[in-house]
Amino acid sequence: MSHRLSIAGIFLCLLAFGAVAQPITIKPNQRAGDEYRFDQNMVMQLNLSVTANGQQQQVVQNIGQNRAGTVKVISSQDGEPIKATITFEPNSGGFMEMGQGKQDQPFALAGKTVTVTRQADGSYTPEGNLPPEAVAEIANYVKVDAGMFPKHPVSPGDSWDVAPEEFAQAMQMGPSAKGAAKGKLVSVENIGGRQVANIDLTLNISGEQQGAGQMTIQLTGTVKMDVASGRTVGGTLAGPMTIAGQPQPGMDLKGDGKLNFVFKGSVTSTGAAEDISNVPTPLPAPVDKPTPASFAGEFTGEKLSMNIQSNGAGYEGTILMKGKTYPFTAQATGTNLVGKFTVDASAFDFTAAMNADQMTFKTGSSTYDLKRKSVAKNPLED
Repeated sequence: MSHRLSIAGIFLCLLAFGAVAQPITIKPNQRAGDEYRFDQNMVMQLNLSVTANGQQQQVVQNIGQNRAGTVKVISSQDGEPIKATITFEPNSGGFMEMGQGKQDQPFALAGKTVTVTRQADGSYTPEGNLPPEAVAEIANYVKVDAGMFPKHPVSPGDSWDVAPEEFAQAMQMGPSAKGAAKGKLVSVENIGGRQVANIDLTLNISGEQQGAGQMTIQLTGTVKMDVASGRTVGGTLAGPMTIAGQPQPGMDLKGDGKLNFVFKGSVTSTGAAEDISNVPTPLPAPVDKPTPASFAGEFTGEKLSMNIQSNGAGYEGTILMKGKTYPFTAQATGTNLVGKFTVDASAFDFTAAMNADQMTFKTGSSTYDLKRKSVAKNPLED
């Protein structure tokens, strides 16, 4: 059973909570030349009861994840990075522990540097050929979620509603997730010559997580925000969680546990890169970027075929190989689809890169070339 959370997504959701002692409108303020060091740790502890084929099993599962590194903003516009590099420390990784066994989970980008560029639709596309799970994660280190920012000026003691959808996405919940979240400015202090806001945060959210079932999470804590940039530079969030449902046919799952997130960071500004904030030019458009509708359709290859449909929030469908069908869900990221397909109780990552009517499907170490199946034209249609 796999429970995957993006601590980068959780961490970046907190960009909204910076404020100063006097009323101020909070907005993204990342500038070219900014360097942001991050060190993020997540630990999830679960006590599960799994029933399958009439057999019940008690499972204790501990999952940990660490990401540390540096983000350098190369260019920005309106406070949002347009191009940036992300360098991950070699110790970035994770673990999964069940019973007496503990398995390390290496991070594919540990010790590496990746360059990302913001596209016209707001997504970030990395350079190079990266593993699917890495593509889905790295944008969270630079992405700005406008729904997280207060919609009015705030002073110490002020509270505001926070859009919980961004947290749900970071926790790998589906589009039907619901909840509520609030931020409250407690105080403002000076740390290392920079103004830092202390923010109390509460979150209660429930939604379907693929491979787990219905999940409810409650988090509370205090985070420290660098006012000048809107970046998180410290804090802790923790709280209980529950899981219940049928993640797969014939399997019942119940359990509870707790989550703990610890954030550390710092911000410096070098002013050594290109700042395009005041340049009235449009955001860079990707080459041969397909419209969302172009992902939908039937694609066939020598060994594998896909049927892709839009579900409003993303894409879903089936993969057919050797007479067996595997359901999948995916999201568009630039010119790629990034998603997961399920086999019994397990989920596996994949990417599908589009180029006109050609598609390159990758999962694990395997690559398949597909082509869109042509649709017969109605001879009576003008």
